[in-house]
This record gives sequence, structure tokens and C-alpha cells, in this order.
Amino acid sequence: MAMPTVIIGAGVGGLTTGAILVNNGHKVMVLEKSGKLGGRTTSMEYKNHILDNGFHIMPFYKKSAIFTILKNLGIESRLKLAKVDDIAFYADTGFHIYPKGMMDLLKLSLIPFKSRVRLLKLLLPLAFSSIEKTELWDEVPLTKITNNLDSDTNAFFEAVCMLAFADTADHISLGEFARTIIRANPFKGGTSEFAYPDGGGYDSICRVLGDFILEKNGDIQTKQSVKKVIVENSKVTGVVVIDSSNSEKLIPTNSVVISYPAYTALNQLFDENVIDKKLKEGIKIKLVYLEVDANKADVLGNEPVYHNNEIVGLTTSGAYGFRVNKSLAFAYVNSNLVKVGTEFLIDIQGQKIKSKIIEEPAFDPKNLRLKS
Repeated sequence: MAMPTVIIGAGVGGLTTGAILVNNGHKVMVLEKSGKLGGRTTSMEYKNHILDNGFHIMPFYKKSAIFTILKNLGIESRLKLAKVDDIAFYADTGFHIYPKGMMDLLKLSLIPFKSRVRLLKLLLPLAFSSIEKTELWDEVPLTKITNNLDSDTNAFFEAVCMLAFADTADHISLGEFARTIIRANPFKGGTSEFAYPDGGGYDSICRVLGDFILEKNGDIQTKQSVKKVIVENSKVTGVVVIDSSNSEKLIPTNSVVISYPAYTALNQLFDENVIDKKLKEGIKIKLVYLEVDANKADVLGNEPVYHNNEIVGLTTSGAYGFRVNKSLAFAYVNSNLVKVGTEFLIDIQGQKIKSKIIEEPAFDPKNLRLKS
């Protein structure tokens, strides 16, 4: 008899994973420590009103990951969504309409006009950046660009962060923020539309997913707190669970999906020495953009990258840029070496070729050739 894939956590992430697995014929067991589905999106009723646990909304509507999954499962019609046309901020001066696009920033009454222009100049380059470039900013805090703004504009950034990430700006990287701006840019195939469950309660998404899992003979158990994931000889063999009666039980499994933050799981669910120390501390590599002094051949991908005679990374791709007459490449390297101008040697067809990190795209670094 096949053992189930155990999914720890019945929030949106855990339940979407479970729904995809059961739809592909896998046996699934979802374990949730609380008494209801939803995780951070759980809601409650108060005086005939439905109150979410925090602010939740579906950004990018029909282009969002969650809507795409529901559609692929064939259950998108089960979740009635209302398109959110009017979102407003409240400040001391009253309500201020949330801008639906970049040019709407000029109408943003929350901040002075000069600040709106400054904000537009700040966000436009982010909106037209590449996803690859934003990955270089994942270690840069968003506050690096917001700290120099006036208090009203900072308040706007905080509101956007709460809307898109359910978190404050000091907990968000510039890379994360830039990717969200790109996804909202229609010129990059994005959308700034928002949606919300028509009947209220963002956790209704979880109920739809939960029902689908049960229909496909999956198992969902609440009030089940996972104490430990058992790993023997580098293989998962089971999970130890504390149930609602505070009794411990073992559930055999050879596959576990943990749907809450990895840094928490790594430190709470595994015995000492099960997980490699380097993994616990975080894999310290970053994607960089390189100019290569190639003369006979260009980077193709998977070439070793050297620094001080040690291998510190691996290329992902490369080509010759005929517009700029330069050989260019992307590579993952140790994050402590990620600094504009840092030089490396790349092993290309047996020869170690010089390269260096560059900051801006070699062609059109100021986005002067953008067309609307």
C-alpha cells in the first residue's frame, strides 16, 4: 500500500500543493495544527461581518499564480471572485484612491505633486527591469531607496507593501518589490487588477482547495501538530505528530512537503545533524551579470567560475552582444563576491578567460530606447 505524501500546513501554499498532487494521482495527507483551514488567511465573523486575519487580496487577478492553479484544476468557477476596482488608503486627510497604474501615481492625492513625480522616476526603471536583474537585488533592503523619501511617500510604500506582501518595507527586499512592480506592468505582460472572494473571507480559497482534495480521496486532518520529521540514512521515513488529545503518533511516509518558512522548519522539525549546516545557514550564491574578455568562444552555460584559484560559481548562459561588441554572461557566484567590478576567470573550452561584474545592461542602460 502506497504511503501518503504528508503536507505540513493547511494554508494556501499547503492546500494548493495538495490539490495539484491529488489531481495527478498521488496519495496525500494534509496536517494542520489549528482547528480550521487557512493558515495566515483564516477569517472570523464579528457582528455579522467577516474579518480577515490581516489584509489579504489576490493581486494580478486572472494572471495570479493561485487563479492559474484553480483554472488548471478545473475548479476556478467554484470560487466567486469580485474584481476590486476601488482600493483606498486612509490617512489624516481622508481617503486616497490607490493608483491602478504607473501614470495614476501623478493623481495620487496622498502625497505632494513633486513627490509623485519623484516616485514615478523611482518606480519606472524598476517596472522595466529584467527578472534576472532583480535577483541581484534580493539582498538589498527596500528601505535603501525609501529611507530618503519624505514621510508621506514612505507611508505610501508601507501601504503598498502591506497590500502586496502583507508585511512592512523593512522586511522586504528591493528584488521582491521590483518583481511585483514588473508583474503589474502591462508593457511587460502584467496587470494591476485585483480580486477578492465575493462572499467574503480570503480563506474561502482554502475551503475550495480543501473540498477538492477530499473529493479526490485525499486526507485532511486538523489539530495535528507535527513535532518531528524523521530522516534515516538520508531518507524521510515518517513524521511524529501530537494530536488533539496530546498523544504522540507516528505516520509513516517517504515524502514530506513543509508549507511554512524553511528557516523555521529546518530549526524545529529535524534532529541535529540531519540537515547540512550550510543549508541551515543559507546557500550563499547570487546571480551576477558579467562582461567577458572572450576572443575565440563565448560562454554557453555550466562553465566553472574561478576567483583566487578557487571555484566560486557556475555560469548559466552567455552570448556575444553584437550591438555593444561585448561577450556577456550570467553566473551564480558566492554572494560575498557580488560587487560591481569584481573579476573572475571562466573556464571556456579549457582556457581561463577574464570577466568582471557589471551593474547595468550593456545595451541601453538608462532605458532610453523603451517604446510605449
